[in-house]
Amino acid sequence: MAVKQGSCSSLQDRKCLCTDGLQYLSEFREKEIQCDVVLKLEDGGSFPVHSVILSKFSKYFSELFTEKLRAHEQNDFLVEGVSSDMMAQIQDYMYTKKMDVNHGNVGQLLETSDYLYVEDIIELCCQFHKDRMDLDNCFGILRLAR
Repeated sequence: MAVKQGSCSSLQDRKCLCTDGLQYLSEFREKEIQCDVVLKLEDGGSFPVHSVILSKFSKYFSELFTEKLRAHEQNDFLVEGVSSDMMAQIQDYMYTKKMDVNHGNVGQLLETSDYLYVEDIIELCCQFHKDRMDLDNCFGILRLAR
């Protein structure tokens, strides 16, 4: 059966190939199997990851890894200005395509995703604001957009 680009093909057990593949890689990440880079954060956090997954979702990581890995210069990367909590949430999204956007994290998620050029999460955060916009908060959202 031919699969159109950007779509999924269902297997007999109704699992989507896209989701199944990400779940497989997520399990590898959790067990630190075949992780080719380690993200180091200023607050001491350390995240072994697969560069190809992060590169797919983030222009920041795509450019960082393409330049440095191609030259075989390093496998550990310091990511400045990002907290371990935000990196964990963003990384989890990249591997699972699931994100809990709420009033408590939307501002920091939007800021961090903008910094890392993670367009999927930026769209989720904007949709969160759009769905909740009313006369009481529209000017605050406008200030955030600037």
